[in-house]
Amino acid sequence: MAKSPKIMLIRHAEGIALIAWQHEEIPAIGEAILGSKPGTLPKWPGDRFDLVWVFDLDKSGSYKFSQVPQMLLAGDTSSVIPVPTQPSLGS
Repeated sequence: MAKSPKIMLIRHAEGIALIAWQHEEIPAIGEAILGSKPGTLPKWPGDRFDLVWVFDLDKSGSYKFSQVPQMLLAGDTSSVIPVPTQPSLGS
C-alpha cells in the first residue's frame, strides 16, 4: 500500500486514532502505519471480530505493535493472530 495522505495524517496525528476497516485491508493499513514491508503483519482472519490491533508510538519515535483481545461477548477468544515478525519503525 502506498503512503496515502490519510495514512500519513494518521502517522503524524497526536493522541489516539481509531481505524475500523474491512478485514482484507487491515494488514496493509497497519503496515503503512509501521512503515514496514508487505507480509510483516498477518492476514486478518475473516471470522475474527473480537480483536484490536494497537500501534503505540514510543518516545524514540518507533511504533510498537500489539494485539488486544476484546473478550466482550460469549464466544470471543483470548488468542491473538500469529505474527510473522515483531514490526517496529523508527521515525
